[in-house]
Amino acid sequence: MLAQLKKVEFEEQLASQTEARQNKLLEINAISKEEYDMAVNRVNTLSTDKEFLQVQLAKTTVRAPFSGRMGFKNISEGAYITPGDIIANLVQTNPVKLDFSVPEKYSNKIKVGQPISFMIDGDDEKIEAKVIAIDPRIDEDLRTLKVRALAKNSNDRLLPGMFIRVEVPLEQERSIMIPTEAIIPILKGKKVFVMKDGKAQETIIQTGLRTDSRIQVEQGLNVGDSVIVSALMSVKNKSAVSLRKVVE
Repeated sequence: MLAQLKKVEFEEQLASQTEARQNKLLEINAISKEEYDMAVNRVNTLSTDKEFLQVQLAKTTVRAPFSGRMGFKNISEGAYITPGDIIANLVQTNPVKLDFSVPEKYSNKIKVGQPISFMIDGDDEKIEAKVIAIDPRIDEDLRTLKVRALAKNSNDRLLPGMFIRVEVPLEQERSIMIPTEAIIPILKGKKVFVMKDGKAQETIIQTGLRTDSRIQVEQGLNVGDSVIVSALMSVKNKSAVSLRKVVE
């Protein structure tokens, strides 16, 4: 195809020179207007042929719409490919997009432009990112909201597909955190025993977020309540209880 293009370019150059000479002859009436028009048509035809070959030649070069890092190639040099063939995987590494989900009860607290932070496995350093998009609907099965954020990655520290731990700052709420061992599962939820006036009082609670050792109580407890965390198998509602000092 390159040889065809070169040939057409030579022919176009010669046709242009011929057209220029024919134009001078036409000015002195040495040739007819018809002969000159044929020379002009030859130039225009070759110009169109050249443009067609340039377009076809451009299709032999594969260009990505964005810059990034290329993975392993799936074809060899000289192989014939079709539009459906995968040549290689190309990923954009700077910036990177982060996709994560939050429980639906926090959906009204996530905003586009909101800063977040995240960490990767094996590294406790927090990396900053910013929310750029929020899914307009809640996942019906998981009851979560999908969120997308953007983070800089100039040092190629982050790789597509990595597992990350995201921290989303929410509005400050007054919450009570108690040890997870104080929770007793029941048929309709969870309960704890609270010590009041020397007796154990059964209290139904609603919980929220949890860590490895503590859990958030959203409803059922008040600040200052004394929650029983030991000997729960022998504790009954209204049974007498007492405090014991633990010596470390």
